Amino acid sequence: MSDKRQYYVQRLFSNIARDYDRLNQIISFGLHHKWRKFAISKALLKPTDLILDLCCGTGDCGICAAKENPQVKVIGIDFCDEMLEIGRKKIEKSGLEERIELKKQDISSLSFADNTFDVVTIGFGLRHLNIDEVFKEINRILKPGGRLITLDAGRPENILIKGGHKIYFYHVLPLLGKIFHGNKEPYSYLPQSLDLYLPDKEQLKVLMEKAGFVAVQYFDLSFGVATVHLGFKVNNDNRSGYSHRVTENTEGIYNHE
Repeated sequence: MSDKRQYYVQRLFSNIARDYDRLNQIISFGLHHKWRKFAISKALLKPTDLILDLCCGTGDCGICAAKENPQVKVIGIDFCDEMLEIGRKKIEKSGLEERIELKKQDISSLSFADNTFDVVTIGFGLRHLNIDEVFKEINRILKPGGRLITLDAGRPENILIKGGHKIYFYHVLPLLGKIFHGNKEPYSYLPQSLDLYLPDKEQLKVLMEKAGFVAVQYFDLSFGVATVHLGFKVNNDNRSGYSHRVTENTEGIYNHE
């Protein structure tokens, strides 16, 4: 991301931080919590897992993961002080401050050592990053067999859903921003950024594979309004390739054997 764009995005999120959670709830009709819970379910969390939540914002993904498994630990990083401050208050209110730590850090240059994390999550942040570089950095800091989970806005394919989504995303959403935040600019930029900076689901899958992830798959949620991607870092214990076998059970949750 250019310095100019990074400054703009940072300022944008600083300005909407106080209304961010409330507007997320309104804009997604409350579905964003279900989307995060689904995404976290794909991480197949174990009690010993250490999770890095990139673009953590106000901490929703980390809180969801910590509630999903009562022993995992989470480090969340973001570049917006105002969002992090709100996140810390939410974490303290949830009684999770011993297991979730939020830090301010530039995501374009991660300070963590190789093979540090079991899981990396990114919720609604990919469009604000240099995706090629970030995927390579994530692969570096994940342990062999580690999982990358991304959750972001999708592009519905059904012609009826697609038409309604386009009207809502480009016209209704900025209006809601004006009504509930007093400024429609941030909520005009967010749909524009989807078109400008976020590859479609197939392209994103290819970018993950180019960065070294294997068994990459994606899941459309709410008729394609949101999409989850899952990929694995190669397990070096198996020199011939990926050591996990992915099978789907009757509940639709993937198990790794």
